[in-house]
Amino acid sequence: MVIPRGAEKADWEVELGVVIGKEAKYVEEREALSYVAGYCVVNDLSERAFQLEGTGQWVKGKSADTFGPIGPWLVTRDEVPDPQNLRLWLEVDGKRYQDGTTKTMVFGVAHFGELFEPVHEFAAGRHYFDGHAARRGVRAKAARVFAAGKCDEAGN
Repeated sequence: MVIPRGAEKADWEVELGVVIGKEAKYVEEREALSYVAGYCVVNDLSERAFQLEGTGQWVKGKSADTFGPIGPWLVTRDEVPDPQNLRLWLEVDGKRYQDGTTKTMVFGVAHFGELFEPVHEFAAGRHYFDGHAARRGVRAKAARVFAAGKCDEAGN
């Protein structure tokens, strides 16, 4: 990942990536998981100064060219009996900073239809990031900033 020029508060979170398997619009929570193709690990890197200071534009802090890498694997829905019971972790330079589960997500995976619709229609292959496991980085009590030359790894 490349930290953009002018970045001051690059931050990291491991999140669950949800990949949609078929067109989804006006999906009710009880049917939502049937629209999911699978899950992957997402390294959700953000530049908090771009995101929260100055313009306060949320998207600007999350959309640098190399932010948000996913994978390297897609685990199909049938291999995950309960997406709200997955362990996620993230390490920076070999030190574990996040270690939690999807049980702590604010909104469960099946809630995506009610969260995003009617604003968004999900085409097959589209993905979104959902939740986090024990937030760290800039928003931690002892703030840590991700910097050039650091190596991070996320998994489950």
